[in-house]
Amino acid sequence: MTAPGWPHLELKTNPLDNGVCMKELDRFFSDAVEVQWRDGKFRAPSLVDHLIVELVHLHKHRLFGFGWIHDVHMLCSKLNADPAQWRTLTARLKKEGVNESARAALVRVKSLLHTEIPDEVMDELGKGVVLARPLTNFVSTEFVWNANGLPMLVLNAVTMGDGKRKLRILSESIFPDDQFLSDYYCDGQKLNVLSRLKSIVLHWLVLFLPAGVVRKTFGNAYWKHPDAEKFGVDG
Repeated sequence: MTAPGWPHLELKTNPLDNGVCMKELDRFFSDAVEVQWRDGKFRAPSLVDHLIVELVHLHKHRLFGFGWIHDVHMLCSKLNADPAQWRTLTARLKKEGVNESARAALVRVKSLLHTEIPDEVMDELGKGVVLARPLTNFVSTEFVWNANGLPMLVLNAVTMGDGKRKLRILSESIFPDDQFLSDYYCDGQKLNVLSRLKSIVLHWLVLFLPAGVVRKTFGNAYWKHPDAEKFGVDG
């Protein structure tokens, strides 16, 4: 979001920004550390959580971006000062189902900056991963129903970890409840037979078609907010 006289804001609803709620969200915030900068204080992710966030975001951006690469390198150096934290890292990555993203990002950083990463960490993160390796740069890391079409969502579920939960979410999203249909497609109005039918058809089109097709056809006209340009957002 951008607006005259205001700094650029990038809003996040999930630290991992991968489309599914973080399983240990409460622990993530309870483990946050206090940081003092200039005359102010703020809370930031713990060392291990900070590295997890950097790893999944580096993978999300197709393993490009020197800022993330350098951050991962520096955070790994701090973990090497307390090697027991590597075990905490691998356990949390596996619990969140993002170990494949982390492995791909660590391989990238190690190849570029010769970062010291224990071999047993790489071996542990690679266990059980077969299909994802050749698809690392092809499959979107974002499991977002209105940003990726159904084939990409299924590929994500099969290759990017946490597959059972993602497939369950996907199956439930095919027939959402009336409240969701009303809020998303009818501006919160009460549904009747016709509006319910229209909403479910639109929903299936959004879910099944690639996001680019939706945006270039009916999407931009249907969801364009009249104040979008004033606030510097897409819709």
